[in-house]
Amino acid sequence: MDTQNLSRRNFLKNMGAIGGSGLLLSSLPQLHLLAQEREKQVKGQKARLAIIGTGSRGMYHINHLLQIPHAEVVALCDIYQPHLDNAAKVFPKAKQYKDYNQAIADPNVDGILIATPLHMHAPISIAGLKAGKHVFCEKSMARTVE
Repeated sequence: MDTQNLSRRNFLKNMGAIGGSGLLLSSLPQLHLLAQEREKQVKGQKARLAIIGTGSRGMYHINHLLQIPHAEVVALCDIYQPHLDNAAKVFPKAKQYKDYNQAIADPNVDGILIATPLHMHAPISIAGLKAGKHVFCEKSMARTVE
């Protein structure tokens, strides 16, 4: 810690990091037990995902999901048909949607991965959470706090 240029902001940031680290370390044994229990519950099951937004960023995630044996892409969603067609070449069995609400409502979908333009992150994330789905949304979720 640089005591020469210690501002109030830096002091609070450093104290928060130190306090958070201590809290995290004290909870590691419990987290490990919870993780082991959860692993027993889902052993052999796959996470069934919908990719919402199949353009360049969506395809980036799709290519990584191909390497994860516990992930299964069951739905693809995009308003631009050429992007949807391109993603369907990788996952031909996945259902295709133009409306993200329909993809979220699909009972075979456990979670959604959002790879759309920024202005759509918040509404899709909120819809997914309200539907009880797991949501992966990259930064930023929204342009403003509101």
